[in-house]
Formats: sequence, structure tokens, C-alpha cells
Amino acid sequence: MTDLWSSSAQLDDSSFSDQIGQKLMEISGADKSPSDLMVEASREYYYKYVYHYFPVLDVGHLTTDESSSLLLKHALCLVGVVMRQPREPDPLTEADQIYVKIKSLLFATHEKNFFIVLKVLCLLTVWNIKGPNIISMDNTWYRLSVAANLMISLGLHRDFICAQKPQPGCARRMAWSIFNLDKTMATVFDRPCILKPQDFDVRPLVPGDFATSDRKNVIFMAYCKLGLIRHQTQALQAKSSQDLQQEGQKIVVSLKEWIQTLPEAIHLYSTDNTKAYQREIFELHIAYFAAIIHYCHQLDKVSQVSMGLFPSLVASSCIARLYEEMNYRDDVGHLLTVHNWYSMMASAPLLSSCEEGQEEADISRRELDILETTLGLLRRKWYGARVIHDTIKRLRRGTRVGVSVATPRHPVSPLPLNDAQELFPFPNSLAPRMKLLDDEWARPIFLSDEAELQLPDMDMSWIFDEFAGTYNTAFVNTRDFLDPESAMSLEL
Repeated sequence: MTDLWSSSAQLDDSSFSDQIGQKLMEISGADKSPSDLMVEASREYYYKYVYHYFPVLDVGHLTTDESSSLLLKHALCLVGVVMRQPREPDPLTEADQIYVKIKSLLFATHEKNFFIVLKVLCLLTVWNIKGPNIISMDNTWYRLSVAANLMISLGLHRDFICAQKPQPGCARRMAWSIFNLDKTMATVFDRPCILKPQDFDVRPLVPGDFATSDRKNVIFMAYCKLGLIRHQTQALQAKSSQDLQQEGQKIVVSLKEWIQTLPEAIHLYSTDNTKAYQREIFELHIAYFAAIIHYCHQLDKVSQVSMGLFPSLVASSCIARLYEEMNYRDDVGHLLTVHNWYSMMASAPLLSSCEEGQEEADISRRELDILETTLGLLRRKWYGARVIHDTIKRLRRGTRVGVSVATPRHPVSPLPLNDAQELFPFPNSLAPRMKLLDDEWARPIFLSDEAELQLPDMDMSWIFDEFAGTYNTAFVNTRDFLDPESAMSLEL
């Protein structure tokens, strides 16, 4: 490597950093284009498994600039390698090699079109393999911050700038992809948002912002709406006792509106109450059910009365049963890392529900088994799944290590039964715990003074303290789900 800077005579027409960048490209192999066959296969993987999260490329084809971009070709290949089923013995070695090529191209500023660079940064967020105790800039949080700052530099956080671009719809899709990921990361890691809603005025997406008509376009728009609700939910912990009841009710209304106004094309059930398997629709509803559990947990942390163990149990049961269907079809290996968090959220109510009859205990055991199977597949690819999976196994054995920290509690009315029922407009066949919302089961729980007095002893806070403590009790504050400083490299 000494020949990289051994002679100042080599600095005739280019800077030292330019020459270093060129050498890095040569050494890493980044200067060589991947095969057309690999690019095409990877493009298909992108559209099948990633597009409904990051619709930054048009369906069906690449533009002339995109198809000639060496950086974008390597980024697509990274997506393809990451999203395919894991291969033994080391499923991500090839992806790591491609990632180094992409870093070399970015260092060398090989791609001059910064809109393509922004698309690549969005695609790079699928690359998540670092462990929970490793401080690193090779993680989604860092790449998201780079993408957000580049987006702001290009002015794409303002709708009137997007409208002036040659492809205004694509510009808006990139902006919403980054904005939505920011809200997801802030929720998962309990961190401040990089992009504040008041600084982002890109209008909501409409079908005309997409080049073609596709069901996945509708799914992405639904994710964006759900991301805003999660952002509002995350803010509950900072609300005063005077505002908590009102703000909490607003979120319940938003969740009900979200599920009730979901376009028919992406309903979980058809009008005749039949459910056809559609992986991306299952993923969307898993995200919705996780949002319900997240709401109940956030309110439980600061309310004197447990707000929703039973709605959370219903939601967790629904998540587990949807994962069960995905497991049967070998689709779990294609999921992004956010499903580590969804699985963890689903496990908390099941682990908390120890005070129940034999039938309910059997359901909890079965559904925890499903979640363990799911995480067992996810951990082959994502390190974060391994940590969550091991914590669930430890808690099922009855071993606790976390220390719960007292938080200020405020008087808040319990969730009304009709609200809980409206959050789940599905037939009971979806999951065994749907019956908990039937009148004959639910009214004693929601209306009985005796039952209501028992609910505070069944909140989920200690479970989340245990998950937080797992990552490293020397660094992580167990009061938070994930501390933003110590766990900065923990992948989803």
C-alpha cells in the first residue's frame, strides 16, 4: 500500500484523495461492473422484497442514468445478496465484499449524480449486521443520517423543490422513504428524530407519484401514515398528566382510522372474510399490530392503570399467527431487520401474561414457540434477532436480570371496550386471542372493578426492562427500551 502515496509526482492532474479513491476501487474490485445476470436477479429481489419499504426505483426498469451507474449496480447486488435466503456457512460474506465496493465508490465520489447517490443510501439501509455492543459507523443509523442530510442539501424536504425536479414523484418517494425510516428508527431505538415533522412539508404521496400502478405503492403509502402514528406514540412519554389522556385518545382514533380506511386492495381479509396469503400485506398488518402494542406499552409506562394488556395480547396473537403462515412458506428469511423489533414487541404481552388459566397459558406457549421459530430464522442473518431470541428463551426459563426503574405515573382512564374492538375489525379465525374482545369475554375484564384492580400487576414494563438490560446493563439504562448512546449500533 505504500505506493499509494510514495511519489508526489503522481499528483499531476488529480488530488491525493482522488488517487486514493481510485486505488481503493481497484483493490476492492469496485471499478468492475457486476454481471448483467446478477444485476437483473438483484433488481427482481429488490422489487419483490424491498420496494414496498423504499420505492426509490421505478417498477419494471431502470432509467438510462441508473442502468449506467456502477454505484447503483453494486447497491442492487447488495440488496439481492442480503434479501435472498441465507446460505451456509457464512451467508453474508459476499454481501460484506459488495458493501466494501460501495464504500470505495462513495469515497471516490465516483457517482456524480447525487439523486442516484441518495437512492443508493436508501438501499444501503438494508445492510444491518453489527452486534449490539459495537460502536460503528457501518450501521443503519449512520447511513440514515447521511441520507437525511443529503436529502436536505438537495432540498427534497420541501415540496416545492420536489415539484421542480424532472421526476417530482420519485423525489417525493425518496423524501418519504427517508422520513419514514427516520420515524421507525426513532421508535425502535427510543431516539430523537433526525427529521422533525415541522421541518418536512413534502405532501403525502398519491398514486400519481408512482410510475406504474402497483399494490405495493399503496402499501408504502400506508406505512408512511403508520410511521407518523408511531412517532406520535413515542412522544407520549414526554406528555404532562394534563395532556396524556387527550393525546392518548388521539392516537387510538388515528389507529382506528388507519385500519378502517385502509384501501381494499391491501386488506388482510376480503369482503367474504377469506384471507389469501400475500406476504407484503401480512408484513403491513404485523407493523399495525406492533403499533398497538407499542401504544399500550408507552401509555403503561406513565399511567397509573394498565392500559392494554388484553388489546396487546390480541395484537401479539395476531402477529404470531401471521408469522406462522410466513414460516410455512419459507418467507421469514426474506424479511428486513425491523421484524426483529416486531417479534420482540409481540413477545412482551405473551411473557407478561403469567396470571391466566391453562387454556390461555397453552396459547401463550404456542405463540411464543412461533415467535422463537421466527427469530431462529431471522438470527441466521441479523445479529439483533439473536439477542432478542436469547432473551426470550431466558425469560421463558424464569431468569430475570433487569432492574425496573420507577417512572412518574399519571391518572388515565382505561381503554374503552368499543375502542379496543374497533382496533381489530377481523374475524376470530385470525388468532385464538381474538375471542378476548368478544362481549362475553371482554366485558368482565373492562367493566369489573375487581378485574380492573388486577390489571396494574400485569403491565409489560418489566419485560421491556429485561430486553433493555440484555444489551448491556453496564451501558444501557433499563428505564428506556434502548438507550440512544450505549446501544447506538444495535441493529433492528
